[in-house]
Amino acid sequence: MFPKRKKAVRRAFPEPVAPEVTDESPFVDTEPEPEMFYAHASPEGRKTLTERDLARNAGVDRLFSLTRRGLPIDADPHETHADPIPMSNAVETLLSRLGIHESPWLERLSQAWAEIVPEEVARDAVPGKWDDERGILFVYVPNARRLFELRQNYLAKIEAAVRAFAPEIKLRQVRLMQNV
Repeated sequence: MFPKRKKAVRRAFPEPVAPEVTDESPFVDTEPEPEMFYAHASPEGRKTLTERDLARNAGVDRLFSLTRRGLPIDADPHETHADPIPMSNAVETLLSRLGIHESPWLERLSQAWAEIVPEEVARDAVPGKWDDERGILFVYVPNARRLFELRQNYLAKIEAAVRAFAPEIKLRQVRLMQNV
């Protein structure tokens, strides 16, 4: 029925053998090893502090003498921090670095979104980002299941509604993305 399988040939390798040790063998060390190989530091050396240790301890004593009892010690005092930057400035800087520019068209689209797309789409999807260079509108949805449903059933309707809303915009594609 089935062809016979050939038996695997087992090749035996000899087990490694330890060399014989005799009194004349080079593996035997007749002289005991000196104590210096085992002793790294004398017990007295561990009890004394170095100059560096003494200087650090003096610095710690000075630090504790300047603090009030019961208050935590700030490892990074606020005097060394840079002045705070308003969050809006930080966000604008980050968006400009990422190449995301403000788009008044996207603002108008976001406000009219519920009226121009079907109710099932407006419930979960929101326009998020407009890439002017490539002509891509990114629409964000809450989860992968909803993303799949919208892509299968409503993507063409969304594109048609956005094109009808702003015909002057060169919309090449609407991309549905999961809002993570």
